Amino acid sequence: MSQPINSNVKYIATVKNVREIALLGTADLKYWQSQLAQESLQPIPTPDGNHAQILLTTISAKWRGNAFREFAVAIAACPQSSHNSAEGVGESTSNEHYFFFAAAFNSSRIFTFFERHWFHTPYQCRKDLQLALDATPSFQLGSSPHPDIHAQLASRSPKTIPEQIAIDYPCKLFIPRKENQRPDQLRYFNILLQGLTTITNYDPTQDQFEIAINTKIPILNALKESNFQPTQWHLRTNATHARSKTGTLLLESARG
Repeated sequence: MSQPINSNVKYIATVKNVREIALLGTADLKYWQSQLAQESLQPIPTPDGNHAQILLTTISAKWRGNAFREFAVAIAACPQSSHNSAEGVGESTSNEHYFFFAAAFNSSRIFTFFERHWFHTPYQCRKDLQLALDATPSFQLGSSPHPDIHAQLASRSPKTIPEQIAIDYPCKLFIPRKENQRPDQLRYFNILLQGLTTITNYDPTQDQFEIAINTKIPILNALKESNFQPTQWHLRTNATHARSKTGTLLLESARG
């Protein structure tokens, strides 16, 4: 693994050979300003300042011989006391990447337990999570023919598929507040994502994205209510993910 941008971060777990589909998109800015205010966060808008930035990720991997799949939803966001502007999803002028880790689903009951009780992250166990990285990459949460969410990248002409680029992407992920959490504190963990990435624009005339009308999953209903619109696919067939322990950040206003 190459040296992280923030060398002060101690990563406690590294997973290699990760297969990943990420779907980036935009949503209503005012909606997420309202939702994130209760977390003492503010959405990092798109460069034009008009939309919130949303990231959907699905991975398939193994940790110590145990295979699992995972789906997560994150909103580019930073503490309300900061004044970051974004050049890309979750990117501030200091070249750091910030997200609110709104919800996650893991196919392993034991990994879900560890995440919830050891790291206090918003995981739920769902075994009906599928990911395919073939000629038409796709992911879905829920069983066919009516999954809660489904997305598929249509086959592209070889002339339109861009070359892979190497990324080294460190992030700070803020997690939902606990009931007894102090109002001047934020909880977070750091991740590092590395690997060759194929980036393809979402084509609404060919690609598929659908959230079930009757889904009972709150974060998916929030995506619908905020008019989430996919914009770009990021595909990685052999990525490396690393993560830190959960930490606490004191808000600037509380430091005096």
